[in-house]
Amino acid sequence: MLEEVKTTAEGDLIINIGPQHPATHGVLHLVITLHGETIKKVEPHLGYIHRSIEKMCESLSYRQFIYVTSRMDYLSSHINNHGCSMLVEKAMQIEVPERAQVIRVLMDELTRLASHQLWWGAMAMDIGAFTPFFLSFREREMINEIMEETCGARLTMNYMVPGGVMFDLHHNFVKKVKTS
Repeated sequence: MLEEVKTTAEGDLIINIGPQHPATHGVLHLVITLHGETIKKVEPHLGYIHRSIEKMCESLSYRQFIYVTSRMDYLSSHINNHGCSMLVEKAMQIEVPERAQVIRVLMDELTRLASHQLWWGAMAMDIGAFTPFFLSFREREMINEIMEETCGARLTMNYMVPGGVMFDLHHNFVKKVKTS
C-alpha cells in the first residue's frame, strides 16, 4: 500500500496523486516530489481499466464478440471490428471480396480522422484554446454524419463483419467524403 505523503532525507515531500477516476481513459497515478512549492520530479504510473472483456466473451460466439469490440474503444470501433473480423476470416479461411476490403480501409481511415479530431480539440481546450475545440468537433461531426448515413450509427457502428461489411456504401458516400 502506498503512503499518501512522505518525506525524503533531503526534506523533499513525496505526494501520491491518483489514480484518477476510473471513468477516465487509462488510470493515471502520479508520484510527485516537491521541494517547497517547486516540483522536482514527476513519476507517472499509467494503468488501464480492466473490464473483464476476456471473461465476458468466453460465452459469446465470434459473431457476438464483434459487437463487443466496437465498445472496447468507442473512438476506434471500426478498426476494432476490422481486426476481429480479420481474425475470424483467417481462422475460417474466408476470402473477403476486394470491394469490402477497400470499404473497410476507408471506414478505418475516417474513424482514425474522427478520433484525431476529438483528440486535438480536447487537447486544445485543456491548454485554454476554446475555438479549436469547436472547429475540431465541426469537422468530426461531418465524419460522424457520413458514418451514420453509411452504417446507421455514429459511435459503435458494428459495420464490419466476417466476410466483409454489413452492406454497401451509401450512394452519397463519395460525394460527402470529397466535400467534408
